[in-house]
Amino acid sequence: MLKNRVLWLFLTVSCCFNVFGQQREVTPLQFYQAEAEALKKVDGFNQRITYKTEYFNTSDGSSQNSYTLISEKIFPDKTRSLLIHTSGNVTKKKEEIRIGYFLYQRIDDGKWTKTDLRKGNGVGYGNGVGDGDGDGSRNIKITNKFTAIESDLNGQSVTLYEKLTTVEYTNLYTTFSSEKFWINKEGLILKKESKSGYLNPEKIGFQSTTEYEYNPKDLKIKAPIK
Repeated sequence: MLKNRVLWLFLTVSCCFNVFGQQREVTPLQFYQAEAEALKKVDGFNQRITYKTEYFNTSDGSSQNSYTLISEKIFPDKTRSLLIHTSGNVTKKKEEIRIGYFLYQRIDDGKWTKTDLRKGNGVGYGNGVGDGDGDGSRNIKITNKFTAIESDLNGQSVTLYEKLTTVEYTNLYTTFSSEKFWINKEGLILKKESKSGYLNPEKIGFQSTTEYEYNPKDLKIKAPIK
């Protein structure tokens, strides 16, 4: 009787581990639909979203440029964004707060300015970053793999989706790019990650992460000046 109970417990635990950690292939449609449906839910919450993007020198792995953007929102009409750009030893910051019709801005740690957007003289700033590389060679082999796996992220049960693309240039080199996102049991996206570079050996040239916080307890947006 005792042996049967031990055997039953062993089989139960083994099955749980297999289900929890078993990677499965998904279709491209399933991958993109899961991401799109999760992103639709983001705007229904007070939120903080942190974007981090970094470019590396593939020769020595050193960071060349990095961007961090913190975007916050409190319903119905409060938003805040902080952009931090680091290049070498130089760091620049731009911060913007919008409350109702009023826009507050500052550069680095300078003085705040205030603009009444109802007067039609609203100003803004933005930042766009991109990275592209083309190759006219026809002797290439492209492979895409879409997978999902039950996992854990910061103590939460999640489904981790991944798209892995490899591009093999015959007799030259192989590049890769990966896209990952984590969705919890409520269907909310918690994190996204993408990176690209070379394989054999692996050298990362670009990496970005996006982390989502819903109704964070420490979220406050106030006017910095009167």
